[in-house]
Amino acid sequence: MKIKNLLFLGLLAAASVPVYAQDLIRKVPQDANIVMTFDSQKFFSLLPASSIDEKFTALGVFEGLNQTLRSPISGIADFGINMQAKGYFYSRKTDSVTFVGALIPLIDQQKLKNILVAGGKEITTVNGLESMYLDGGDVRLSWDNNTLYVLSTILDENFFNDSDNRALYGLSERVAVDYSASWEYTDMAADTAAVAVMDYDSEAWATADTVVAVEEIWDEGELPVTVEIYADTAKIGNEEDVIMLAPAHPMISMPDYGDDDDSIYYDIDTYDDEAYLESMRVARVDDSIKNVLKLEWLNAEMAQTIQGTRTYGKEFPALVNRLKPNTVANVYVRDLNRLYSDFLPVSVLTAYYGVNANFDLGFRELSYDFIVDNNVMKLSGTLGVADEMASHLKAVYKSKINPKFLNYVSPEDLGFISFHMNTEAYIKYIPAYLNQYKNVFGEKLSSYYEIGAVLFDVLLDEKAISKVYKGDNLFVLNGLTQKEVTYIDYDYDDDYNPIETERTKMETVPSFLYMFGSDDQRIFEKIMQLGIQENQVFQENGIYTLSTGEKLIPEIYFAFEKGIIFLGNDYDKIASIHSNSYKSNANAAYTKLIKKNNFSMLFNINKVPTLLNQMDVPIPITMKQTVETLASYGDVSLTSTGMKGNKLFAELAIEFPKENDNALNYLFDFVTNLIEENN
Repeated sequence: MKIKNLLFLGLLAAASVPVYAQDLIRKVPQDANIVMTFDSQKFFSLLPASSIDEKFTALGVFEGLNQTLRSPISGIADFGINMQAKGYFYSRKTDSVTFVGALIPLIDQQKLKNILVAGGKEITTVNGLESMYLDGGDVRLSWDNNTLYVLSTILDENFFNDSDNRALYGLSERVAVDYSASWEYTDMAADTAAVAVMDYDSEAWATADTVVAVEEIWDEGELPVTVEIYADTAKIGNEEDVIMLAPAHPMISMPDYGDDDDSIYYDIDTYDDEAYLESMRVARVDDSIKNVLKLEWLNAEMAQTIQGTRTYGKEFPALVNRLKPNTVANVYVRDLNRLYSDFLPVSVLTAYYGVNANFDLGFRELSYDFIVDNNVMKLSGTLGVADEMASHLKAVYKSKINPKFLNYVSPEDLGFISFHMNTEAYIKYIPAYLNQYKNVFGEKLSSYYEIGAVLFDVLLDEKAISKVYKGDNLFVLNGLTQKEVTYIDYDYDDDYNPIETERTKMETVPSFLYMFGSDDQRIFEKIMQLGIQENQVFQENGIYTLSTGEKLIPEIYFAFEKGIIFLGNDYDKIASIHSNSYKSNANAAYTKLIKKNNFSMLFNINKVPTLLNQMDVPIPITMKQTVETLASYGDVSLTSTGMKGNKLFAELAIEFPKENDNALNYLFDFVTNLIEENN
């Protein structure tokens, strides 16, 4: 599928998710673990449908859809979708099946029906509504005057691997196959006459009763298309009903005609082709039973959704009502720990590896908002945690960064990473965190695991460690710099003998500065002294130089100041810090960002074109304009304010150029223009 068609499907999904919030949100099942809310009214106010139609027409998207769907389409409105309300996707998992559904409002159901009919799919009436089945019956569409209901099913094969469940639904009993009877090892030195078995006799092979024509095995006509399902599952499980699966054809090893007496061959037993065909028939029976179950469960689930007889999630309407301003979409996971457990093959891990994966990670609800705030696009999220974990994390994140750090971040820097925590609280929390997983490797080993956690608690002195490493950190990527580096080259004498020669050249290398808080620096000073003894570290004027032997960063410089340890690969900068001659050019916006958040990471996209030019990176002609536009971008940042209540907060923000009305509008134009340039 072409990129432009994928882009259209994505925007059609945006148009198709709107729904009457007060009505359809109450049709989302109470036990849905994932719910996505999409505000189409907000989306299309930022990116008008007329702008989308104009771009898609120019790209030939609608022309391609007209040929595929065999229906005249000139705009998004031709799908009959209501683009002025909220809509919902959701996922609900049981022990045997996962349902993925969507509730889509219609403004003109006849338009949608015309497109579906033109596509050649059969329309039937189910639960009193016109309906259509797609993907072999895995997906069902049903609609009335106001709503399109979409529901799909995914069976959980782990459920059907259980012998009790297989018996309950009339599936065949799975039997282990013994391959040892199909071949035997024979030493040719002991029975040289057996080599005759390997002689090829065309007449013998043509008349052998074990040979079945390929057409006879694979002809679909030889296998039943439909199967009869046991009405009484009690029949299943009797010894006479157990189907023995035939082994695969054994491998044949040709004799070695050399001097090696250890040559072998495999004596082939008669292969039962009838058993093989029977195993294929049994597989079809099982698949047919599963298909019937899938259809029954799909229709039952859809009926409850349409009629609204299922208990709805009462927290969902409140979730929608408290969405942040300018939120275009929200993804809500009711229980992240449950989602983890749903997708982890717990039974397999327990059966084969003895790992008890049913442990509580302490994670609860997860919520992410997709926000468009003028020219800034944000992904803002919260993660709820268990009460015990929350109390520990609050203590860990209760810290402040050393204000002196802020003097070393300037607008000229490429970016930075800042993180601060309470080291003493973190070390105290580790034993409790480890104890959460003590039963993972079985009851027998849990006691040892618990002892290890206690030893960790007893042997470590949290207060002493927190003085050595306080927990506040700042890494600054200053940019690129030219540095003279040495390398080994070779000259040749008159007799062409190589002569090793040391040369120098200028290299473009990244310049960085890292600092962390430390009130007790003795251990680091001892390490430097040891490095001096081993001729790996050199000290001059209070600055330590570590030779790394690496081409990119050959040397790292250290300076021990009051309460702070600095290290970097720019000697002049480290020297100026040590001599108190460093001139600060602090940025107010960056200072605010660092002080406000426990974690902050920022990168200046607008410096990328200059960066690539300094590094002499070749840029393809087709990408040159794209790279140049990066100079008009702002910052990309990832931040976390730590704990508030029982929730962790984090946000990703991208600042787009201000030349368009908003970030979404700019991104759409950028993507469609890029597609147009490459067509």
